[in-house]
Amino acid sequence: MSSISMPPIETLNLTSSSMPSLPPPPQPQSNEPDPRRKQIVGGLFVPFSESSAWLKREYDMELSKDGTEDITIPMGLLQILGDNGYPGGIEAALGRNPEVMDLLFVTQRIQGQFLNRGSAGEEVVQDDLKGIMTPGDKEQKTRELLLRLFG
Repeated sequence: MSSISMPPIETLNLTSSSMPSLPPPPQPQSNEPDPRRKQIVGGLFVPFSESSAWLKREYDMELSKDGTEDITIPMGLLQILGDNGYPGGIEAALGRNPEVMDLLFVTQRIQGQFLNRGSAGEEVVQDDLKGIMTPGDKEQKTRELLLRLFG
């Protein structure tokens, strides 16, 4: 049974441009990370345990315990998904558990200037930004494809 039971869309801050409801972003000091982001990316969240099990089953391979082969997961899954008509990408969903590479199967991107105000990792935590993306046909089709291919 699949563990794709997370809400159909989650949003992540990734990178920065102009959204009137937010104040101008502060200029980071030279030793501070830049809090500005250029886009918000949304899609279906799949935990590392699930995606690594898919890869193991599809390619009959075991990943190293030290995490050095984790990049194999999105690359291998994208190959299978691309062969089955998936038009999106896969992003690493870091932040929830920095020791593993959870995945976000991308279904939406919104360009603009967004300020990452104290979120853990890259996940959107601001209430005014959480509702900026709503699930639709792409999320449903992606969910169906993932379940059909990987169960």
